[in-house]
Amino acid sequence: MNLKKYFIFIPLTLLLISCDNNVPLEIANIVNGFSIEKALLNDTTCSLNYLETHYEYDNDFKEIKVYSNEVEVSFDSSSEENYYYYIKETTNNIKENNVISSEILARYIEVDKYELSTKDSDGLNIETISKLSMQENLTEFYYREASNEMYSGGLYFGDEFKININQYIYMDIIDGYLTYTLEYTQFDKLPFLQKLSYDVDGVGMVKNFYQEIIEFEHNDITTAKPIRKNIFTLTSIYNQKLNKLENL
Repeated sequence: MNLKKYFIFIPLTLLLISCDNNVPLEIANIVNGFSIEKALLNDTTCSLNYLETHYEYDNDFKEIKVYSNEVEVSFDSSSEENYYYYIKETTNNIKENNVISSEILARYIEVDKYELSTKDSDGLNIETISKLSMQENLTEFYYREASNEMYSGGLYFGDEFKININQYIYMDIIDGYLTYTLEYTQFDKLPFLQKLSYDVDGVGMVKNFYQEIIEFEHNDITTAKPIRKNIFTLTSIYNQKLNKLENL
């Protein structure tokens, strides 16, 4: 099963800004401590909520909500006997007055045997998957793309900080956690403004994420009319006991 179909994290759009190399030591020490290995070993349970909301502007520039997609997730990757994940997705197409929901539940049954249940408008489907398939699906919550430089596409944001360490002027340390904050900025003269903020825990897993994008009719945003606004939020809690479901 491909989790990407059900659970898509939006890619980060960061500014390519030249900064000097005087990265504050405190920030450098935190960033150098991030690794996917630490994330996989330490953040083994998670519950999160992901929400994207889309608006259009009417003739009076009033925001009209037209679409939303919400995903609730919990997973446990701590051991073979504890392997578990649950995904609930709800899509609300307000323009078409249409709400669609689906659920996925995967849980341990016995050695090398896991039950995968999928429930949507077509009904309930139950199948058995192997330990390897279960492990691969769980790994996708941490990352979905890997290269020599970074792991990306999931909850692990540590390498985003490593690659963009030269943007330290947008980073801060709050309550011991590293944050990245970008106020409304036009990216590469494209017809949109972006606002972005997120923070990660000590191993580089994202705790909170907020991205707002306002699209304009052309790239001179001082005179252009706004067309759409898109807001993406994510909140994650790690290493707390999960209320695991037995069935859908």
